[in-house]
Amino acid sequence: MDIYLEKAGKRFNRDWIFRHLDYHFEQGKKYAITGPNGSGKSTLLQVIAGSANLTEGNAAYHVDGNAIENDHVYKYSAIVAPYLDLVEEMSATEFLRFHAVFKRLVIPVEEILEILGLGNAASKQLRNFSSGMKQRIKLAQAVFSDVPVLFLDEPGTNLDKA
Repeated sequence: MDIYLEKAGKRFNRDWIFRHLDYHFEQGKKYAITGPNGSGKSTLLQVIAGSANLTEGNAAYHVDGNAIENDHVYKYSAIVAPYLDLVEEMSATEFLRFHAVFKRLVIPVEEILEILGLGNAASKQLRNFSSGMKQRIKLAQAVFSDVPVLFLDEPGTNLDKA
């Protein structure tokens, strides 16, 4: 997916997080957005992932040269970030199956849970998971989605060493 930002800006209250940003993220390339804490990296990722609106400017999306409506970007991308909430009343299996309603998974839910080492916790409510287990579920719903773009915002947060 190609993502075009034109004169993009995002403001919270009176403070601009970024402004006058022009950039073209090209399909098939990998990007890293770096900077100190509080510099707007997460906000920028939310904007280009289509989960936050710009205050000014435009964002445009194309897949194989075809324009994608901003309201449909979620069908072509997946994001994982520590600030994203889970539906904690759901079990791990229910959560991944619910996610699969919106995005096709590349392997069955049961296999995903086994790869994550969560096969024995498949029917356990997410509210009872440790922070590391929750992060693994967040990673899985993104990484195992059949989408052309994957956004990773601090994907190792709360993960234990293997």
